[in-house]
Amino acid sequence: MSTEQVPSHSVILCEGFDDRSFWSGWLQALECVDPTDGGRNRRAKDAHGDRVIGKGRFLFQAPNGSSIVIQPCGGKSELARALKDELITHQTKPRRRIILNLDSDAEDPNQTSAVDSVKGIALSRGVSVDDPQSEYFQIDDIEIGTV
Repeated sequence: MSTEQVPSHSVILCEGFDDRSFWSGWLQALECVDPTDGGRNRRAKDAHGDRVIGKGRFLFQAPNGSSIVIQPCGGKSELARALKDELITHQTKPRRRIILNLDSDAEDPNQTSAVDSVKGIALSRGVSVDDPQSEYFQIDDIEIGTV
């Protein structure tokens, strides 16, 4: 039996394209590489063997071989939906970590805040989170963090 560890897969969910650009630069500074060569290599695959194309997603590989996908969500109100989608996908294609990039700009008083949405999702999964902006927590064996 092989003791080789399968590379992990993590996802960074951000509100928009500016956040995606920041994360892209940060990951490159951490010596992660873009196996798609700026989108030109459409055959590059993540740790699950899936091509990462469409929806404005970027794929990176960490020095340890793990894959990281940056996914812009189209605004603050879509972060909760994207997290729910990732939790569903986790059932067949495990995620090690999900990072939620919550912008600090003003909240719309007519909408539930992104932080409250995250707390609600965690609670619906049996996890109590006091302040998702200051602590990591686990949902379905995935480490969830916010920045």
